[in-house]
Amino acid sequence: MAKKVAENAAGNPALELSNRELSRWLKMWIPNAKLSNAVLLGGGTGARVYGLEYVERKAQQRIALRVTQSPVELCWRESLVLNTLCDQGLPVARCHGVQHRGKLACMMVDWLAGKPVFRPIDLPNYVDQAADLLAAIHEASVPSLKRRFETGMTRRIQSVSRLPGFEDLKDLLGGNVPKSRETVLLHGDFWPGNILYQRKALTGIVDWEDASLGSRMADLANARFELRWLWGEEAMRRFTIQYLAASGKQATDLARWDLVALIKPVLYRHNWGLNPSQERRVKQTISAVYAEARQSIA
Repeated sequence: MAKKVAENAAGNPALELSNRELSRWLKMWIPNAKLSNAVLLGGGTGARVYGLEYVERKAQQRIALRVTQSPVELCWRESLVLNTLCDQGLPVARCHGVQHRGKLACMMVDWLAGKPVFRPIDLPNYVDQAADLLAAIHEASVPSLKRRFETGMTRRIQSVSRLPGFEDLKDLLGGNVPKSRETVLLHGDFWPGNILYQRKALTGIVDWEDASLGSRMADLANARFELRWLWGEEAMRRFTIQYLAASGKQATDLARWDLVALIKPVLYRHNWGLNPSQERRVKQTISAVYAEARQSIA
């Protein structure tokens, strides 16, 4: 689910599809399908995920469609990632095909149980499961994936360093992301809006458009930021401890990676559809993380 409309899925009108339009997409794969129901499962400004119930040959079926304005080539790349990870037993939706029409691209994927939850009844249990899931992702492999996390990061670091209050970011990071001897599969946007949850169990992880290869610390730092602005420092610390225990790894250059994780919210949060309260919490978290990381590095 695309960044970052957390709870209301408002965002891009181009992705607000009627049942008639969804039926047309469905028939591109299954010509005889008769749509009986459609629900918005989630999404934001860059993509929407719709759950479709339909009848084919007198049998009730269900599938999900992920509709996006991303180039169709990115959808094909994501489909390869999904199916490779599905074969390895990770809780991801298998992709059954990609289509495009006009400025939209659409992926047909399995409709996974659960939904994103932003007020879990048992937060510690949720956080522990999420940390275990991220550790499992970092043990998986996608041989077809060549994209590197650090690609383009020098330019983004320079962009942030030109903004008031972040002038020393480039110097703090040495001009690029920290070097790492280890390369793992990265989800690229690991946050509760992309985690499916049902009956106190994590049931899936979605939105693999930003998947890449790089240091596990990139995903860890991103998740730390997301959990901190959503649920506070205690949730962030618990996630970090559980992730390190599950992965058997140590946190390397954590302060600098925390700075790297600030680049997306600093540059792109205006596209996240945040309400005033969320915007305030995100800005406060950015300021706190930046100050703490600067002090740690010094």
